[in-house]
Amino acid sequence: NLSSFSMEMREVAAIIQCVRKRQDRKKEKSSLVIIDELGRSTNVIDGSSMAYAVAESLAADISVMTLFVTHFHVVSRLASVYPNVKVYHLAVETDEREREGDGASDSYLLSPSTFSFTFNLVSGDCPQSNYGIATASAAGFPRVVLQSALTFRERLLRLDAYSKRAGKELDVGSLEKEKVHHSTFHRLLLLKRAGMPLDQLLQQMRVLQKAITPNIL
Repeated sequence: NLSSFSMEMREVAAIIQCVRKRQDRKKEKSSLVIIDELGRSTNVIDGSSMAYAVAESLAADISVMTLFVTHFHVVSRLASVYPNVKVYHLAVETDEREREGDGASDSYLLSPSTFSFTFNLVSGDCPQSNYGIATASAAGFPRVVLQSALTFRERLLRLDAYSKRAGKELDVGSLEKEKVHHSTFHRLLLLKRAGMPLDQLLQQMRVLQKAITPNIL
């Protein structure tokens, strides 16, 4: 009698433990891990945090090929600090005529014909995050319910924009340091698994030290 989230956490924990055991045994064969919508069964903060942490744990192991499907946009930030992480999204075509007709309002989302799902895989992060309401509209939701969702969505967006402006100056420096830390960690993992002679390894470590020292002082 476990909740969906509890079952999900047990399954993912087993995957991570299996990957780490392979690391300890120094298995040469690569592993394939597929994770679909991790964290969807709990609140957004906990779900996105767990999704990010799990994705990062798998990204740090170059012997694992991971396909990680998520609606948490924060996970895509890993691509800026891990060179082996690539971000893709499924393209959606938008009826710009309906969008322009409503001006700055988001009421165009109430039209079922606004979006067309192409199912084409495209490189890069998803440029929009309002497909949910459009999909609900296409499913036949009452307009009054959709309008209420749009109103609440606009409030959340304003609150999010305010929070980003308030913390922007503080976040810039910490984000740059985070990038350096993650990049350094990944390069150290690569060196660890390279199997090169000790003298070459020491030489590469000195090069890495010179490269990161100016960025962490």
